[in-house]
Amino acid sequence: MNVGYAKQKGIIGWPVGVGWPKDTSPTENVQSLTTAEPTTVKDAQSKLAAAKSDPHPDLPNDPITQKYGLGHVNIWIGTTAERTNPEEPRQSKTVPIHIDETWQLDLDDGIMLIYLPLLPNEKCPGVVPETTEYMSTWNFQYTPDQVDNVVTLAERNFDVGRERIRRAVRAMWIRKRQVRMQREKEEGIGE
Repeated sequence: MNVGYAKQKGIIGWPVGVGWPKDTSPTENVQSLTTAEPTTVKDAQSKLAAAKSDPHPDLPNDPITQKYGLGHVNIWIGTTAERTNPEEPRQSKTVPIHIDETWQLDLDDGIMLIYLPLLPNEKCPGVVPETTEYMSTWNFQYTPDQVDNVVTLAERNFDVGRERIRRAVRAMWIRKRQVRMQREKEEGIGE
């Protein structure tokens, strides 16, 4: 699902502006290309050096996350808050990389989206989704060994964020329980 589809169908809670696809206007694209274009050879060399040193400065300093713009485990939280402008999609928030047992959600937080893309993992050598031939979108036949490799890659990627996923799901359960208990208190149920 992409952001355009989410807007068209009125789906709320999609993590707008995080990862891909990037949702930018043609004007923003032209402006971005204009500012990215070097004016001198020295300017080109400095921009190239800066891009090589930190391609995604707002992401954790993990080579996989830096390269793909997403990590092995990506968690977004939508909101149940009312929109002031119906044309504008609701903003979601990204769950922090490091969450402890005390981390909790706000009562107006909505749906949680947990996304585990198939990214390369050092614990599964030789299986790189973007270059491993049998992992092509157009491959419809896998050998048993190839299936095992894909499953192993998915399992290793899950292992990276197992605890973070557990804590996020627990925080969502606690938030739902708080909302239910508050609603029951307001309705006078159980008194």
